[in-house]
Parts: sequence; C-alpha cells; structure tokens
Amino acid sequence: MWRKGLFVFIIALALGAAFVLAKSGPVQKTQAGEGKVTFSGVKLTNPQVQEKLTVTLNNLIGIDHYSLNPKQNSVTVSFDYESMRAAWIEKALESAGFHVSLTNEH
Repeated sequence: MWRKGLFVFIIALALGAAFVLAKSGPVQKTQAGEGKVTFSGVKLTNPQVQEKLTVTLNNLIGIDHYSLNPKQNSVTVSFDYESMRAAWIEKALESAGFHVSLTNEH
C-alpha cells in the first residue's frame, strides 16, 4: 500500500515540476546576443583597476575570454551562454565596485 502512495507522490511531483518548467517559457536572449558583451565606463588607465577587473572576471564561471580596451575604457567578454548571462556579469562587476554600462556593439 505504501508503494502505491509513494508512486502517486512521485508522479505528482514530476507533473508539478513539468508544469512549472512549462510555464517559465523559453530562455530569453540578452541584448548581448549569444555570448559576447561589451561594458563601458571602466577606468582602465589604472593598473590596480585592471588587476581587480581581471580577478573579478577570472572568478566567474562561464567566462570564455575577455579583452580590456584601455583607450575606450571598455571590456569585451565572451561567455558560455549555457552557464552565464550578460546581466549576471554586469551584477558581478557592480558588486566588485565597478560602475559599468552595457553597450550594444555585439
């Protein structure tokens, strides 16, 4: 008898999870496209700022590559869209003390 109850519970749990996932809709793309974003407003003329930015980006999972552009005070980040989003990178940079703005170059 308890096996039947457990089976019903597992089925109900699976159906509930399927319903929640179905209501969430498709994954939304960021304005950065599919894995590349440029942030501006980073004062890259200071070596300590560059080091702090490098450490921050190196600590994020899903970052494939980044390039610093001191002349334009910007950083371009390539990331794995399956595990990272542009908004998450932006929040991480802001949490580290950087006041960045997302540009729509890519």
